[in-house]
Amino acid sequence: MKSNSIKMYDKYSVLRIETTINDPREFKIFKESGTEQKKKWVPMGKSIANLYRYAQISEAANRRYLDAISLAEPKTESIVEIEKICW
Repeated sequence: MKSNSIKMYDKYSVLRIETTINDPREFKIFKESGTEQKKKWVPMGKSIANLYRYAQISEAANRRYLDAISLAEPKTESIVEIEKICW
């Protein structure tokens, strides 16, 4: 999403999924705003106070990404090539 990204890579034979948030203002946070102290959704800023929200967003994005790639069906020729390498 614009300057934010998700990547997948293999590190020491472990598949890793990583979300990078470079522009947190693309996401929202529920907090008090203005002099009336009403709570509403506002753009998230770069702050350690929002660390819990970074974790929520990253975990949800990683989970959706894993769910999406788990539905991919490999082609027959891909399976043959993978089995040659693994066995």
